[in-house]
Amino acid sequence: MCYCNQVTEQQIIDAVLNENAKDMKDIIKITGAMKNGKCETKNPLGKCCGSVIQETIKKALNMKKL
Repeated sequence: MCYCNQVTEQQIIDAVLNENAKDMKDIIKITGAMKNGKCETKNPLGKCCGSVIQETIKKALNMKKL
């Protein structure tokens, strides 16, 4: 997910499910995602991973409700 800091989708899901992350601020604090800001060169999509991470947070929050 976050190529700059090598944070995976599973790490984000785990942060929500196991460490009570609820939003982007929590994810940044827990995983270190989005701290370098070199998205244009490190991310193959050439853009910030923020929107993808936000969708993963939503997905994990929905998983937590089940």
